[in-house]
Amino acid sequence: MSEVESREKILIIPLSMIRPAPFNMTVISPHEEELLREEMRVESKGIDQIDPILVRRLTPEEIEKTRDRYPNARYEVVDGHTRFRIAQELGWSAIKARVIDATYDQALEIAYRKNKERGAIDPLKEAQYIKYLVQDRKIPPYEVAQMFQMKVEEVKRLLAKAIPNREARRIISEYEMYEYGRPIPGKVLEAIASAPLEKQPAIAQAVVMGKLKPSEVEAAKSAIIQGLTVEEAVKIAKQSKQKKADVSSEETFVLPQPVSMASTEPSYTEITCPKCGAKAKVYWETKQILWE
Repeated sequence: MSEVESREKILIIPLSMIRPAPFNMTVISPHEEELLREEMRVESKGIDQIDPILVRRLTPEEIEKTRDRYPNARYEVVDGHTRFRIAQELGWSAIKARVIDATYDQALEIAYRKNKERGAIDPLKEAQYIKYLVQDRKIPPYEVAQMFQMKVEEVKRLLAKAIPNREARRIISEYEMYEYGRPIPGKVLEAIASAPLEKQPAIAQAVVMGKLKPSEVEAAKSAIIQGLTVEEAVKIAKQSKQKKADVSSEETFVLPQPVSMASTEPSYTEITCPKCGAKAKVYWETKQILWE
């Protein structure tokens, strides 16, 4: 528990006084979410039996900034976004919460650490957070690595997954949340992030439309960069994978044709196994293979 969290208080807070945070990094499977929803739906559970969410007090400036959208908000969710959202869906009037005094950046770090510890972090949101630390807060990658007990190479890999184009991020986030049902593979994020900025939304759309796997995304990316439509790119990506499968299935080890040997020894052909490198002599007349 951080020093900020050690000064927390537990209160019952009306939902209308809490606003969701813009930095929710949690990823939860549909099955896990439904189990949580059912647990919260059970009348015997209720507010007192569900683990409290973690919220932070908003500053007067922060309250004023979102007054139009959240007129009564005095707190912001730090950890527990899914519980907060389900409570709203079930019509709860209030929820139990641990309250801390924390800045926006402190709350971000707490949320990141908690989700990282649980292994329930969205790779896209994680990449964006690391990018925020390095580019916006000007923290060198080696210091970010020290903050979270990572290797510098891991920080750089996360930065490679940070998709710059906002629209592309929106497309992937909605697909991940409502259709894919699990985190988008890192290779897919890297492929989109490394494309020209203006091409990233189309590549993201191809991923969604074709439900592309990591092995298919590069082909779609190349097609879109060359000016093809999303539909054409998806078709090419699927054909590319099929061609690879066909070539793989046709790879067989064919013995070479016999070559006569001017010798008293029966004619044979020397061969080398393409997999292990072992050598052998093939005697065609007697149909024997002698490995060295």
